[in-house]
Amino acid sequence: MIQLPKPQTVRCQQAIDDIRNTAETCEISACPRRATEVRHIKSKGSGGPDLRCNLIALCREHHADAQVYRIPQVDLFRITVRREGIALARGSIRPSDWILHRT
Repeated sequence: MIQLPKPQTVRCQQAIDDIRNTAETCEISACPRRATEVRHIKSKGSGGPDLRCNLIALCREHHADAQVYRIPQVDLFRITVRREGIALARGSIRPSDWILHRT
């Protein structure tokens, strides 16, 4: 079996810092805790981009929940779509698919 090298990921620190600096509290509805961590909704290892629509500011507890999918990716994505003012045509594509196809 031939081992191919893993593609190198390039981090856009500006997008991550922008989310970190603009969110004071966790972006999960009704959570009053301070946002201390920025999470990629679709992970970098899975090809997730460093775009605002793929980044969410979370408290430590919600980040841990998201890490093990206790908070579904589609729910996190809905939060960022609303935050960014992105309009998706109903039925045209699911939010979870949209992030897979966006470059």
